[in-house]
Amino acid sequence: MYAWSNGPSSIAQEGLYKSTDGGSSWDNKGPNIGGLFETQIFGLVASATDPNLLFIGGNNFGANGWESMIYRTIDGGENWQNVYMGPENNSFKYLFIGPNSNDQTIYSAYGNQSDHAGFMRSEDGGDTWTDFNAGIPSNNKWGGAIVCDPSNSDILYGGIGGYGNLNGTIYKSIDGGGLWTQTSLNISTYSKISDILISPVNSNVLYAATTQSGVYVSFDAGGAWEAANNGLPAINVTGFSNAFMVNDIWSFIASTFSNSTFETEVAEPGISSIQNKNDGSDYFTLFPNPSRGEISIKLKNKNTAIESVSIYTSQGRLIKYFDSCYFYNPVTKIELELTPNIYLCKIVYNGKVYTSKLVILE
Repeated sequence: MYAWSNGPSSIAQEGLYKSTDGGSSWDNKGPNIGGLFETQIFGLVASATDPNLLFIGGNNFGANGWESMIYRTIDGGENWQNVYMGPENNSFKYLFIGPNSNDQTIYSAYGNQSDHAGFMRSEDGGDTWTDFNAGIPSNNKWGGAIVCDPSNSDILYGGIGGYGNLNGTIYKSIDGGGLWTQTSLNISTYSKISDILISPVNSNVLYAATTQSGVYVSFDAGGAWEAANNGLPAINVTGFSNAFMVNDIWSFIASTFSNSTFETEVAEPGISSIQNKNDGSDYFTLFPNPSRGEISIKLKNKNTAIESVSIYTSQGRLIKYFDSCYFYNPVTKIELELTPNIYLCKIVYNGKVYTSKLVILE
């Protein structure tokens, strides 16, 4: 596990800490750039495939000046390389590794007190960095979070504003950051976006953590937003965990500034709007049904393809999702590993939605 401290040194010396025994003990891994380490860390990201590859972002301070900085380690913090040093009064607030980039694409969000703020990106594993802020207001002072859709890396979401001059909001790009456009989220001028989470089973579902307005959720890829704070006693949400699955249910954890951490299920749009859609029996065959855990989908027109398959519980909870890249043959087998019950199978095919009841036997 990794955590960081920004001091004071009398309590916990500045730097990145590492634990290899489940948090019982911690070692400070620096980076040591001065007598007091003199590094403020605000962003940390680790590779999903290489546990020794990490990036930290923040700024120097004190005797080392106040430049923004990004460091990289390839050996779990034993050695560090300063891969970016920016101008005075900047600070990196968020780092994110593109999930389909083989650790080559790293996104960063930064704040700037005296000039514009926004987003930077490296496409060579952190060696070189460039701004990509077309469409972001030039008077923006804060970049709070940036993520990409794991199913389509051209779709990006980034939080800006909330530093006193612009309302906090999320901008979206559908062309890999070539152009950003504002979504409908509109919070106060002092409420920043601290984190963004994309549902692992439905990329239209987004969560936004804010520093003064709690959590917001969108079910249509940022088109509309609504508050999602039922049971959450704090409005200053500092970050989200990755989504994780327990007993076929996706959940995630929100950390707060003043009230510890809170867990919730990843919400999905209800299935009431799809239950009465067309029967797809004229276009594909779902078999065997009933099944004991494995089903096959056979297309009757071999020149077309299924766009997605979603499996819902009878109460309307989405528990399985397969996108278009999964369906590469006219007949595709899916291993579901579901408990015996009745489920609803939603299939998007040729731009239309079809549903079928699916029975899983013991």
